[in-house]
Amino acid sequence: VAQRDDVAATRLADGRIQLHNVDVIRAFCDDPWLVARVAACNATSDLYARGGRPRHAQAIIGLPDTRHADASRELLFQVLSGLRSVLDPLGTSLLGGHTTIGEALWVGLSITGDGPDAKHLTATRARAGDVLLLSRPLGTGVVLAADMRGLAPAAWVEATLEAMQRPNAIGERLATLDAVHAMTDVTGFGLAGHLAGLLDGFVQRHALLAQ
Repeated sequence: VAQRDDVAATRLADGRIQLHNVDVIRAFCDDPWLVARVAACNATSDLYARGGRPRHAQAIIGLPDTRHADASRELLFQVLSGLRSVLDPLGTSLLGGHTTIGEALWVGLSITGDGPDAKHLTATRARAGDVLLLSRPLGTGVVLAADMRGLAPAAWVEATLEAMQRPNAIGERLATLDAVHAMTDVTGFGLAGHLAGLLDGFVQRHALLAQ
C-alpha cells in the first residue's frame, strides 16, 4: 500500500494482503521474561490494529554485556521464553532472529502476518463524525515513568503491567465491523500523537478541497 503507515502491506500474487512490522522496546524493569512478553504484545499490536493476524516472527534482541556466558545464556533463555509465552497462544511461529551486545536489554520482533479478508485498515482514514473507541485504559507511559522515580503506587504498577501483557487481538474482530474504517494502537507517541495520525488523512483531504 503506497502511503505512510506503521505497518507495511504487500499484495501477494493470489491477491491476498500480507502485513509486515518491526518493533523494539528497551527494558523498563529487571525481569527479562516480563519485558519480552510486553515486547511481543507491542509488536503484534500494530498488525491487529490493521485488522490483520500475526503469523511469523523473528526476534531482535540486544543483550547487556555481562562478560559471563552463563548469565547471557540464562538472560536469552528468559527473553525467548517470554516471547513464546505470548506468541504461541496467538498461533505465531518464532522462526529465529538476531542478537547483539550493548549496554542494556532491548527486545523486539519483526512480524509478518495475514491482512484482513474484508478491507485493509490504516491509521489515516478518520472521517467527520467518527466516534473514538478506546479498548483499554490510557496512562501506561505516565505510570512507568513514575515507577522509575519511585513515585507510583504498587497497585498502579501491577495494573499497568497486567494491561501491557494483554495482546490487542480485539483489533482483528473490530476490523470486520462496517462502521470501523480507521484504527491504530496507542503506544510510544501517546494518545495525542496517534490521534494526530488518525486525523492526518482527514486534514489533508479537507486542505485539498479548500484550495
